[in-house]
Amino acid sequence: MDLIVDTSRKGIRMFVCGVNAANENVERELVKTDARSEKLENLLDELLSSVNAALENVKRVLVLCGPGSFTGLRTGIAFCEGLCFSGKRELYGVSSLKAFTTFANSTPVVITKARPGFWYYSENTENSGEYFWSTEQVVKALANVTATEAVLDDNAVACADIANAIAAKNIAVVKESEGSLASLRKVLDWGLKPSPVQDANYIQPSYAEQ
Repeated sequence: MDLIVDTSRKGIRMFVCGVNAANENVERELVKTDARSEKLENLLDELLSSVNAALENVKRVLVLCGPGSFTGLRTGIAFCEGLCFSGKRELYGVSSLKAFTTFANSTPVVITKARPGFWYYSENTENSGEYFWSTEQVVKALANVTATEAVLDDNAVACADIANAIAAKNIAVVKESEGSLASLRKVLDWGLKPSPVQDANYIQPSYAEQ
C-alpha cells in the first residue's frame, strides 16, 4: 500500500491506497483541518483501521516537504522518517508546490501564501524553480505565463491583484483546498528516488529570512 502525508497546510491530511490485509483494493482519504501534528499516529491508526489494513501493508510513504507551516512540516517529515526507519518502507519527499500541480489537468502555475504581501510561486515542475515573491513580482510573472490553469490557495484566490492578473490571461483557477491527495499518486510515477535525508531538509532558510 501507499501512504501519502501532508502537514504543509492547516491540519493533517492522509491518504492510503492499495491492497489491504484482506487482499482487497482500497483507498481512503482522511482530512482533519483542526488536528495538530502530535495526533499523526492516532490518525494513521484510524485511517488504516477504516480500510482493514495495518502498517505492515504500507510499503511506500510520500510526504510533502514544503514550503508551508514550519512546525507542521518538521513534525510530518520526522513522523514519516520514523515509519520508514526500519527499512520496511521506502520514503519519498516532494515539494508541496510540485505536488499541488497534480490537482490540475495541465502543468499549472501554483501560488500559495508565504506571509502578508509575499507568496510561494512555481510555474512548472521541470524548467522553473520555486520562488518567494512579493505580490508585485507574482503579478509581473503572471503577465508572461503560458499556463492555462493556476492552483491557488484560499489566500491567493482572495487577493484582488492576483485574481485580476489571472483573469486578464483567462487562466482557469483550481483551488488547492479542494484538491484530493488521491491525485498525488501521480507523484510516485515521476521516477523519484527514495532520498529522505535530502528531501527532509527541503525547507529553505531563504523563505524564513526574507
